[in-house]
Parts: sequence; structure tokens; C-alpha cells
Amino acid sequence: MSEKIRIDVPNVPKFNPVAPYSTAIKAGDFLFITGQVSTDQTNQIIGDGDIREQVRQIFRNLGEILHAAGADYSDLVKLVYFYQHIDDVAKLAGVREEFLSEPFPAVTGVEIARLADKKLLVEIDAIAWKP
Repeated sequence: MSEKIRIDVPNVPKFNPVAPYSTAIKAGDFLFITGQVSTDQTNQIIGDGDIREQVRQIFRNLGEILHAAGADYSDLVKLVYFYQHIDDVAKLAGVREEFLSEPFPAVTGVEIARLADKKLLVEIDAIAWKP
């Protein structure tokens, strides 16, 4: 059995954690990244009301976490988007391509009742594979 390694990244914010958690866990060749929202290093929400800008900030946060774990965007294999409004999916055309290239990770999108702050429109968690 592989060892689990906690990955914490000082310059990636933890938005109002209600319980202790790890930013990411490396287990074997996999990296499991806790859901990210569009906050910067000062815990300020980026992209208030603009889902495209929120997703860009989330991908910047994901990039920092991946880098800290010795991985990069090309190692992402699964993304789960948690949307306040599932209709916002259509607004995101082209945003992921600013950060990712083919083959794109597998993706799941889920509409949820609410996020930690009413200004947040999306949260994304991720799984990366780095053999």
C-alpha cells in the first residue's frame, strides 16, 4: 500500500474552512485536490459575479497545487465542477483551453444548492495522475 502524503500550499488560500482538511493528498501516483473556489492569497473572492473570471482564478490555484506536488495541468485526469447554476456551463466556452490541452480531463458538472459564499458561482475539485 502506498503512503499518503499531505500537500499544503501556503499561497493557495483555504476559504473559511469549517473543519481541518488538506489542500491535496498524494496517494501513490494520484493527487486528490480539495475543491477550489475563486479566492486569492488574501482570501478575497476574485471575479464577483463573473463565472469566467472565477474559473480562471480556480485554475491558477490548481496550478499552484499541482506545481507543489511536482505535477502540472497535463497531469489532470478528472475535474468535478459544482455550479450554483448549471446554465453557467455555456458561459465557460474556451476558458479551460487557456490552461488545458488535449486530451482534456474527464469532467463532471453538478448543480448544487449553494456554496460557502453567495458570491461564489463555482467550485472545482480535481484528480491528477503523475506516474
